[in-house]
Amino acid sequence: MKDYRMTELSSNLINKIIQDSSGYIWVATDYGLNKYDGIKFTQYLHIEGDSTSLLSNNVKTLMIDKNGILWIGTNKGIQCYNSLENSFKTIIFPENLYLHVSNIIELRDGQMWVTTAGTGVFSIDKDNLRAKPLDEITRLTDDFIAYMYQDKQNYIWFGINDKGLIQMNPITKKTKQFTIPDIPSNSIICMLEDDNDRLLMSTSISVSYFDRNSQKFIPIEWEGQPGYGITDMTLSHNGNVFVSTTTKGQGVKYIDKKSGKLLTYTNSRNSLAINTGKIHALLEDRDKNLWLGCFMKGLLVIPNKSTQFNFWNIVNNQNQLGNLITSIYKDHEGYIWCTVDRVGILKL
Repeated sequence: MKDYRMTELSSNLINKIIQDSSGYIWVATDYGLNKYDGIKFTQYLHIEGDSTSLLSNNVKTLMIDKNGILWIGTNKGIQCYNSLENSFKTIIFPENLYLHVSNIIELRDGQMWVTTAGTGVFSIDKDNLRAKPLDEITRLTDDFIAYMYQDKQNYIWFGINDKGLIQMNPITKKTKQFTIPDIPSNSIICMLEDDNDRLLMSTSISVSYFDRNSQKFIPIEWEGQPGYGITDMTLSHNGNVFVSTTTKGQGVKYIDKKSGKLLTYTNSRNSLAINTGKIHALLEDRDKNLWLGCFMKGLLVIPNKSTQFNFWNIVNNQNQLGNLITSIYKDHEGYIWCTVDRVGILKL
């Protein structure tokens, strides 16, 4: 397989960010898969006629299993990455179908399940690289499954397009459905459990926690005007839950432990980019740096520790179009002059 080594992402349309056991950062985009080694990006793309290359350039989701193997879900199927050979192995679906993979999870008993858009749930035989349809699970849920999660009590949750959320007991196969008005929206985005084992669920417009006693989802209050366009959630090292949105002025939120509200996350060096950017994915790596996948603007990394370089934001709220500095000059009076793409000349 040809190895692409570049200094930039293959696409700024980011769908997922994940870190593997070796510390590499993997970025799934609408055009290719990218690996960051701390210095440069390696781009992986589909190569016609090469069965060991990426199955499709449209990469939807990523997952690292308990053995440290990277799994890649695309709009044409699922693959696993062979790090020794720097190549990809493709999972064969029945009748050699190319299916849109929406989600991948590894259950606590070691099984690996994938959800697809239009054909339901499949289990993966890792040894034989085959996918087997789970017809019983699909009948209990739906053919079009957007999201899947297993909580610490072993219940499996399915986010169904336009039909809400289904909770399933994996032993008895008993199911319970949550839909409007039980939940604020039927568009399920993400689920996770915080450091107090509280189950959180985000829809496109809200974040709620599940009260296991009452079996109800309780919405979490937003600070200020409620937002929308929620895209992802992640749990940080100190127990903070970060929530990314595509809402202008909201950017990244976090659940405040004292007030219990969703507050706006700010950072002194990158506050404008965080609050005005459309954030599609986020990750906190093992060095506690926060990675943000910004729509059409690539990756923004907020370091856990201060660096030798400080961020100087020269673009104000009235001139948000400019993000490309083409030249810098310091005159004899100490003023800094910059030319900024689509803005003009700025004197600082």
